[in-house]
Amino acid sequence: LIHHPTISSLASTFPAEIWLIIIKHLQQEKASSQHLSRLSRTCRAFYEEIEPLLYETIILKWRKNSKLLAETLQRRPQLKALVKELRHEHEMGISLTNFSKPFYKQLTSMENLETLIFNPKWTTIRCSGVRLFPEPKQDRWRSEAEDLLRGLLLVDVWSHDVGDDWHGQINEFLSKTHGIGFPVGSEVDIIQAVFDLTGNSVDEWEATLDDRLAFCDISPDIKPEVFSSLRVCHLGTNTTLDPYVNFRPFMFSPTIFRLRPRLKELCMTGIKFSHEWDDMDINEPEQKSALENLTMLNCELSINDSHDLFSHARGLKRLVFRGPAFASFFRVPESFRGGPIAYDIRTILGSSLESLDIDIYWGVPDGLRLRGGMPRLRKLTATTQTLFGSFDSEDQDIKDFIPESLEELVIRHEEGSHLPLASIYRTAESGQIAKLHTVVVQIGDFMRPDSYPYRVVVEWKDDFQCQGINLSAESVPYPLHIPRDEACSCENLSFYHRFPHHHKGLFR
Repeated sequence: LIHHPTISSLASTFPAEIWLIIIKHLQQEKASSQHLSRLSRTCRAFYEEIEPLLYETIILKWRKNSKLLAETLQRRPQLKALVKELRHEHEMGISLTNFSKPFYKQLTSMENLETLIFNPKWTTIRCSGVRLFPEPKQDRWRSEAEDLLRGLLLVDVWSHDVGDDWHGQINEFLSKTHGIGFPVGSEVDIIQAVFDLTGNSVDEWEATLDDRLAFCDISPDIKPEVFSSLRVCHLGTNTTLDPYVNFRPFMFSPTIFRLRPRLKELCMTGIKFSHEWDDMDINEPEQKSALENLTMLNCELSINDSHDLFSHARGLKRLVFRGPAFASFFRVPESFRGGPIAYDIRTILGSSLESLDIDIYWGVPDGLRLRGGMPRLRKLTATTQTLFGSFDSEDQDIKDFIPESLEELVIRHEEGSHLPLASIYRTAESGQIAKLHTVVVQIGDFMRPDSYPYRVVVEWKDDFQCQGINLSAESVPYPLHIPRDEACSCENLSFYHRFPHHHKGLFR
């Protein structure tokens, strides 16, 4: 209707103030920048005034929009200076199949970009028994991509017999499409998760093509000054991962810690690092980084990853880690006290960390012994099985698990687990956690008010009050799925918990 001559004529007579109200409202409703721009063109006289508003926050809802944005910025490079926040809801920033060179070329030249969020809405697409590309019209690129992917479906990528032949074919195909953007052809993505990843998969190929990792290695000559204004970055997938990819995390390059030295907040969801940290060819940093907040959700850390990760995040103030762990993660010398992640938190981050939110799925056998070396930790959030391990006795001494500097303890209760309130009370009564003044027990809203955790909190509330500690229970939403698909998982931490699709990590 907007492009109808009569409607367009009438719309151009609207006062500028009305257009400003309309544009702001549509932005709050998360309308795409493309739609807002199209609408604003019906009022030509006001377009230049609202242009900064249009490009300050850009929300891309489809991959084809990234190509359109790249074309616009290429024609009008002055617009790049206006962009402060960019959210792409169908892009992970780390996937080979989402690679679009023109888009990333423009992205890396946004000198004032402060916030970058790549968190796609995941969709279930299978190819069993159907054509890879059911559309009747196929251009040359689509046909070539189909042949390439059909061949990959027949290859066992776990076999060492797969050599440079397929690697070369992938690179050759990408080199053909780089100049015109990728995906190419029609507005439908030519490689849009069109293969079933439950069996033989091609996602492992992405780990070997580090030079093609879109966000981290778009160009071999990337310098640290790229994204010089970037302060907040969210990368990865949402929590409702497609079951047909077997819930595997996506490969991610750790070079973000070298290339984004000014980041203050980083959130990574559903990833694991694609290669060894030693490949970065940089020494372990001895000085503090600018990173203050680090959130890792559904990420997998190897036994070495936690040390290398935290070494590149010295000076961290807030850490959120909720994800699985493997049995090998705990086969460490006794001197590590609580496993490598607890040891690394104490020794590397202990002098700076002020808030810790940690949930290692299915718990830690011996608990996280965090006492000692953490003089600034004020708030600790953890599940019982993560913090205290296999707690099975009210007489168990827990002083080694709670830092002496702690002021607020939040216990995320899981159904069937024990609440060690009696042991916490005795530790407080002995004066070993003298600064503690708040204990909160978070309970899923599916539990009845007369259930075990509520009864225990009521039973000990007065005793804790005598020690100057406020004990309370808090009901938190506990759905099977995060309700806001367009939001990053870290924006809904109260909803975030161990989802049923995770296999029991300790026994892998």
